[in-house]
Amino acid sequence: MPSLEEAQSFIREQLHSFITNHLFEQNWEREVQIQRSDGTNVWVLFIETLNQLDGETFIDGLLDDITDRKQAEAEIRQFNQTLERRVQERTAQLEAINRKLEAFAYSVSHDLRSPIRQIDGFVNLLKEHLEAITSDETSLYYLKAILELTSQAGKMIDDLLVYSPTGRTEMHYSTVDMNRLVWEVKLQIDMVIPDQRIIWYILQLPHVWGDRSLLRLVWQNLIENAVKFTRPCQQPVITIGSIDSEQETVFFMRDNGVGFDMQYANRLFTIFQRLHSQTQFEGTGLGLANVQRIIYRHGGRVWAEGAINNGATIYFTLPKVSK
Repeated sequence: MPSLEEAQSFIREQLHSFITNHLFEQNWEREVQIQRSDGTNVWVLFIETLNQLDGETFIDGLLDDITDRKQAEAEIRQFNQTLERRVQERTAQLEAINRKLEAFAYSVSHDLRSPIRQIDGFVNLLKEHLEAITSDETSLYYLKAILELTSQAGKMIDDLLVYSPTGRTEMHYSTVDMNRLVWEVKLQIDMVIPDQRIIWYILQLPHVWGDRSLLRLVWQNLIENAVKFTRPCQQPVITIGSIDSEQETVFFMRDNGVGFDMQYANRLFTIFQRLHSQTQFEGTGLGLANVQRIIYRHGGRVWAEGAINNGATIYFTLPKVSK
């Protein structure tokens, strides 16, 4: 490290370079680390301003001790690096825990599928047997309730088996035509519900960069939800479109169905959370949770807006990625 006197000499030499190379610039500054006579290091901010007066050029100079500021900056950098490392470690731990939980949920769901189906089968046989030998309405009512519950449990298990892999499967990226995905899902629904009275407004959608099979599952869940929750409407209307921005594309699905109370909007995308009873609308509460998981894996966002008996709109974004 140079001494203070050496630093001053160095600064004077730089003035000649400044005048030569920065003649048309008004300000010039440099941060210099120097060593004082007592051996301690300090940081000095050297500022020069080029001025002209009465045809003569002269330079105003300023020396400022910025040692405290540089030390604070170094401490902040060190703190940020430490914090970033801890966040990465914590994120890795949480991801490992999530993978274990998902594997456990998948294993349990897979193992439960067989006994649930066996229970359903035996209860059906018992129901047929009792119907042939008795007119006990109470017993038949109980058996019917058991069948409904086993059917619901079986559906939840099937949905879990679909939900678990979406967080673990490898992503296969390609250019995806969102128009085609939407029409594929719509045609599939038309085959299942051929007499539906829905008015569809499907606007032109852009191509995106993503996993085609997972994005198809997004549209399948959203469209099936919209169809389900517009059933009570005298004239169901479903609109699908997109909004373009610089960094991302916002897709939306709007319906005029039963809607929901916005104070419970945060529950829509939570696993097994439902805002309507099973007697009103069938479902397990996994559809929108699956949508959120898939969109998050694509680096996007998901949210919803709605009002009771005034429809709902589900939004999701996909980032624009340079390929």
